Amino acid sequence: MVKINEFFDQHEQKSPTEMPWNMSEDLIVFMRNDPMFYRKEYYPTMTRLSDSFRAGKQFDFAKEVMPMVDKAKNQYCKKFRMPKSADSLFTEQDDETVCEKLRDEEFERIKQGDY
Repeated sequence: MVKINEFFDQHEQKSPTEMPWNMSEDLIVFMRNDPMFYRKEYYPTMTRLSDSFRAGKQFDFAKEVMPMVDKAKNQYCKKFRMPKSADSLFTEQDDETVCEKLRDEEFERIKQGDY
């Protein structure tokens, strides 16, 4: 299937290996919407962070969620049959972006007791 803008869009892609979508945003959508990943990884991680928050424990949000993000990257690549490994598709900047976005969006829910 070809998109109509592929015929008319004169913009060049940044590099031939770059994906035409935002990998960080897509990974976050995957983590929240894949039922098995959400049930086995995402929700338990957020619940654990919520428990730590309510107990008054200090924690580094990024350090706590990175194991989940690493699993998500691997499952994402496997599920969508990406042509490269997770390590070659996702940069360190992508990891930081995902962690920051999750922290910004989920920490409010954790404070409110949603988990």
